[in-house]
Amino acid sequence: DLDIRSGHKIAVTGGNGEGKTTLLSLAAGLDRPSAGRVLVGGVAANALPLKYRNTRIALLSSRSPVLSGSLRRALTLGLPRRPDDAAILAAAHHFDLDEVLDRLGGLDGRVSEGGRNLSVGELWRILMARLGLGAFELILVDAPETALDHAGLALLAAELHRRPSTVLVATGSTEVATSMGLTVRPLSAQHGAEPDRQKRA
Repeated sequence: DLDIRSGHKIAVTGGNGEGKTTLLSLAAGLDRPSAGRVLVGGVAANALPLKYRNTRIALLSSRSPVLSGSLRRALTLGLPRRPDDAAILAAAHHFDLDEVLDRLGGLDGRVSEGGRNLSVGELWRILMARLGLGAFELILVDAPETALDHAGLALLAAELHRRPSTVLVATGSTEVATSMGLTVRPLSAQHGAEPDRQKRA
């Protein structure tokens, strides 16, 4: 069993194919477990109301949605209420998106579907700014080391630790998890790839 207490910051580590990404998808309520249970606050993750999942659970992943539209929309997608432009610009600056703002022409600048006119690192910084503007109770992060440089990982770690949120990071690097100040739990030691185990966040 993997039991994560409210407010704790955990990294599950393991190799390719051990179920790290699957675990995050289950915790986000995006998939239904074939056996066993994945609970968030005592409730099956896939049974949580859609509004709660959209506004209280953040998933930072290469698969996180970035839709065609303004940069403003990309930075605030999924938030229950759009902040004013001053707050959005402050978050963009904090997460080193000034170059993107300049290149696209400010918050009204156009972002292509899936963020095709952005680099992978820029996409992740948009997700981080979106995180900074929201009020999330559960934050799920998938393989940040594949998209962020050292400075980006440090920014993400600072954001995760300044919040009371429960955090679950999936990473293939124990070194990255340790550098981010997370409690490391090897997935194999938790039997995380076994479908009949109960997961609780």
